Amino acid sequence: MMRLKRRVGAVSTVPAVIVVLFALASCTTPAVVFDVPEGFARYVEDGRQAAISPEGVLVSAYRTENKPEQSISFWTEAVELQLTQAGYLLLAEGEFATPDGDGHFFEWMAPLGEEDWVYLTAFCVDGGSIGVVEAAGPYDIYNRYRERIRESLRTVTIR
Repeated sequence: MMRLKRRVGAVSTVPAVIVVLFALASCTTPAVVFDVPEGFARYVEDGRQAAISPEGVLVSAYRTENKPEQSISFWTEAVELQLTQAGYLLLAEGEFATPDGDGHFFEWMAPLGEEDWVYLTAFCVDGGSIGVVEAAGPYDIYNRYRERIRESLRTVTIR
């Protein structure tokens, strides 16, 4: 496994939720659903659909307002710029299609204590709404579920 070395200005602790990009949106509502990846258990917490693997990899989804209304291209550029400047190491990115339209995902790596963690930030835009999916877990464990998590992104529906 690759161990991420800390850099000056790099992320030293990881926020519970990586949603810096949506700072303009002041509220979330429980209005995003997705098929839970195989091997995960579904639950609802704080108005979010969520799922957890037996080892503790978390996946969470929610809806937020797209105000001022912007395109998927805008949010893709904003997310990449914000998290790169915050010190996250970009591992992968890609596009996916949902019943509500096109989406984009990023997978980032950052140290948390003595471990490297992977964080997925995915979103799709449907007019005035953004469906957000986030996932996180230790590098080795997350990798076991990577394809299942990515596959579940295709089922994201904004209500």
